[in-house]
Amino acid sequence: MAGTPPVDGIGLSRFSGIGDAGGVGATGSPASIPRTSMAQRSVIAASLRYPAMSGIQSLHARLGSEAFWRIARCFYARIERHPTLRPMFPADLAEPIRNQAEFLIQYFGGPQDYSARKGHPRLRMRHAPFRIDLAAR
Repeated sequence: MAGTPPVDGIGLSRFSGIGDAGGVGATGSPASIPRTSMAQRSVIAASLRYPAMSGIQSLHARLGSEAFWRIARCFYARIERHPTLRPMFPADLAEPIRNQAEFLIQYFGGPQDYSARKGHPRLRMRHAPFRIDLAAR
């Protein structure tokens, strides 16, 4: 995709074509997005999470841990400026950034540091105390 700048310097824009037909693809037009069925998306997701079974490198193997740290830092930089979401997080965002980065690294085929440190993710239970309504989305 010539001329498409990478997102946050890590080249994530090359993945922008995977999505619903209603979004905007790498070229900026909805027509540039490939139409994929849920079954195809499941195969793509499984190949990223279980590379040994698919013979395809995991997303972590392809991008490396630093890409996921950048994603987490970028995400929390936006949280820092959000008037509704910011109060839901501690004053020091270092721990949430670490949790997010390690979770993503683990989820996409990297080391299991998140589970070793925090146990099973239990995402619904961990987020249960927070009201997530339309304003928070």
